Parts: sequence; C-alpha cells; structure tokens
Amino acid sequence: MSSSTKTLTEGAVVTSASEAGRDRSLDGFRAVAVLGVIAGHALAYRYTDAVESNGMLLHQIGRLAGSFADTGVYIFFAISGYIITTLMLREEAREGRFSLAAFYVRRSLRILPPFAAFLAALALLAANRLIEFQPAQIINAAAFSCNTGLTECSWYIAHTWSLAVEEQYYLVWPLLFTLIAPPKRHQFAAVTTLLLITAFVLLPWDWHSNTVSFACIAAGATCALQPHWREALERVGGVWSWSFAVLFALLGPLLVGLRVVEAVMPALAVFLLFGGRRIRLLRRVLESAPLQLIGAMSYSLYLWQQLFLAAPTRYSMEPPPVWLLPIAAWLSLVVIERPCIRLAHRLSRGIMQRRSARHALASAG
Repeated sequence: MSSSTKTLTEGAVVTSASEAGRDRSLDGFRAVAVLGVIAGHALAYRYTDAVESNGMLLHQIGRLAGSFADTGVYIFFAISGYIITTLMLREEAREGRFSLAAFYVRRSLRILPPFAAFLAALALLAANRLIEFQPAQIINAAAFSCNTGLTECSWYIAHTWSLAVEEQYYLVWPLLFTLIAPPKRHQFAAVTTLLLITAFVLLPWDWHSNTVSFACIAAGATCALQPHWREALERVGGVWSWSFAVLFALLGPLLVGLRVVEAVMPALAVFLLFGGRRIRLLRRVLESAPLQLIGAMSYSLYLWQQLFLAAPTRYSMEPPPVWLLPIAAWLSLVVIERPCIRLAHRLSRGIMQRRSARHALASAG
C-alpha cells in the first residue's frame, strides 16, 4: 500500500490503503524474514556437512547462516510491533476505544491452533520414534517459556522462544496501551526501546537476546505511534543507504561482531522496513505474487521449518525431504489458519457489537 499517511487522532495513523487491505510491502518483508530463517537453519544444521566440504565460498556463506536467521526473526519482531500497534490505533479511532477482550480472542485464534497442530505432530512423531524428542518438553513450549532459560527446549521446539517473546508482548502491551494516555504512548515506546538497548549493552549475559527482541518490537510500535519518525526513515532511505543497511545486517557479525550488530538492530530493523519504501524496484519485488504467498504462509513456515531442517543425526530414520515443508505450511494455512482467522473476526465483531449495545443502553439510561 501507499506510504502516504494521515493522522486520525493523537498518534493514530493509517495508510491510504489501510481500510482496503493489508500492507503488501510488510507481507513481502514477512516472506524475506522467514526465508532468512529457513536459509540460516538449512545452512547451519540440515546441510552443514555439504557446506563445510564444498569450498571456501560455501564455508563463508555457512558462517553467515546465523545472521540470516537472526535478522529474519528481528524483522518479524519489528513488523509485529508496528502492525499490532497500528491495528489497536485504528480500532480506537473507529470505535472510540480499544477492546482487550476482542484483541485476545483474535490473537489466540491466530496463534494457538496452528501451534497446537505442530506440537501434536511432534508428539505423534516422537511416540513412533521417528524423531529424537522428549514429548514432555511440549509443555515448556505450550507454556511459552522457551525464552526464559528456565526450561529445557531442545531442537524441535527451540524456535518457540520467539513465539514466547511474541505472546508476552501480546499479553502486556495491549494492557499498557489502554492505561497510558494517548499523547504519552509514543514517548513510552521510545523510552522502552532505549532502556532495553541500554540493558543489552550493560548486561554481560542475555538469554536469547530477549532485550534486543523486545526492543525491536518496541521500535516497531514507536513507528506506529509516531508517524513523523516513520516518515523520516522513508525520507533518509534510498537505494544506497538501504543497501548498506542490508549488508551491515548480514555481514556485520563477521566484520564488527554480533554484539555490535544486535545493539543497533532495533533501529536497523525499522530502517530496513521503512527506509526502502521509496525504492520502486524493492516494492515491486516485495509485492510480487510469490513473496505475497510466502508472506501469507510465513507463520506456518516458521513453525514447521524446525521439523524439516534439523541436523540429520536428530532423525531416527532418513530426514524428511525439504520439499514437504512448503506443502505442510500451505496445508496449515488453508486448513487451520484461515478458518480460525475468519472465526476470530466473527467472535471479535460480536464482542464489539455487544459492547456498543451496552454503551448505547447505558447512555439511554
């Protein structure tokens, strides 16, 4: 959709196409992000022997595998912070207030059913001894505790640390959104971003880079709450600056060290999302049909890639063919995600209508 914006209320911003549909460029970035995760895991785990034994070039690419995966996850976080906050602002502008109950219904039905299907598949495969996995760990994943370092989360559920970060964000931020005065929200999000980055720099240890992850989410939320900052990113962006940012995100861990890159990642992630909006070729690529389809499947792709991209030694038999991954993700999208999203919107509308009716009755009384 167009990058032009207008302010509806204090800090409430929508794009010119926001009422008509999704932000196709962000859907494209979802595709890029999940492809980065898939490439990183494939190079670092599933095909590591082939990478290490086929020349210096592949060896160097293999060294960058972690950058591909990490950058992809951080972009996911920034998108989530921006989109969720934008949706809350739109609802508040349209309805006069934001409904926590409707939000939690939508998020629960968006996240939990595909996740439950994935965990059920792991339990079934483990019960038949097709993968080396302790089914008891499913409880840790289902409790969204794999980002805490307090529970055991081996390979097949290790990636759920990022889902834990998302769920904790979904629980806390909407509540704070309702409590903080609208003119103060962008200040709160910006200060939170800075405090989290400062904590990351000062603390000697950070499990799964939680501070950086939440800082990326907060940076995305800040861009939704403060449209002038997002517009500034668009103005300073361009082919050269955006391309340099991409190279720094991917090569920086080798050149200046991973910790330096992670310290600037919240700012880097939102610049990657918005600094290239005026690059026509980039927008065409992001909004192309293949990336839109991958973006639509990104959540299911992220869930299921862990099952297909493990090191070969983690399977009791031959590893499953990787070409089954997009099929599994597509089935998850069509059979589980889309029906649950439709149900979530129906239930959410019902909650909003009942709330409006109660408000009308109270006003009449």
